Amino acid sequence: MKKQSKRNEKGFYPINGELYPSVTTILRIINKPAIYFWYAKHGTSKMLQVLDELTKPLRTKIMSRLGWSMLDTPTKIMKRSGNIGSEVHHAIDKYLKTGAKTKLKGEAKNAFNAFLIWEKEVDLKPVDTEVTVWSDELRYAGTLDFVGYINGELCIADWKTSSGIYPENALQLSAYREAFEERSQKTFAVPLTTAKKMYLVRLDKKTGKPQIKIFEDSPDLFKTFLAAKQIWEWQHK
Repeated sequence: MKKQSKRNEKGFYPINGELYPSVTTILRIINKPAIYFWYAKHGTSKMLQVLDELTKPLRTKIMSRLGWSMLDTPTKIMKRSGNIGSEVHHAIDKYLKTGAKTKLKGEAKNAFNAFLIWEKEVDLKPVDTEVTVWSDELRYAGTLDFVGYINGELCIADWKTSSGIYPENALQLSAYREAFEERSQKTFAVPLTTAKKMYLVRLDKKTGKPQIKIFEDSPDLFKTFLAAKQIWEWQHK
C-alpha cells in the first residue's frame, strides 16, 4: 500500500491535496473521566513540590508559581509521553522490518522490552506496518501500526504506551480496519473483512510488561465511531 504523508501538528493528514482529520483527533470528542484525575494528580504533585522549594513567604509569588505549574506540568508530561510513544513505535517498526533492535533508554526501553516479551509469546507475521490508511468516502485517516497474522489469524494491531486501555481504543481500531479495507480492496490478497480480531497491545513504560486486549470488530463498533465523527464535525463547522 502506498505510503502517504504523516499527520500534522493539528491532527490532520494531507491526503491527495485535502486535509482529513485523524481517527484519534475525532475520538477526542468522547469524554474521558480518567484524564481529569490524571491532570489533578500531576498538577497537585507539582504544587507540593513547588511549596517545598519556596522559602520566601511571598503569597503572590507562591500563587503565581503554583498556578502556572499546576497547569503546565500535565501538558509537559503528556508531551514527554508522546515522544516516548513515537520512539517505541519507530523501534517496533524497524524491528519488524529488519530484525534490528534499537537501543533505547528509560521508559522507552521498558516499553520496547514489553513488546519483545509479547512478540516471543505469539507467532507474529506482519504484512504491513506503520501504514497510513484513509477513507475518501468518509474523509478520515490514521496510521495502522500492524496488519498481518497473529497465531495464524489475519488481524490488525495497535501499540500503546499509555497508562491504560480504554473503551474508545476499540473504536479507533474499527475505524482503521474499515479504512484499510477501503484502500486495499484491489491490492490485498485476503479481504480484511475476514479479520475480526483487533489487538490492543499496551506496553507498560514502568514495569516493562505487556498488557493485551483483543477486541472483536462488529458493525456496532464502527457505527459508534461514525457517531463520534458526526459530533466532531458538528463541533468543528
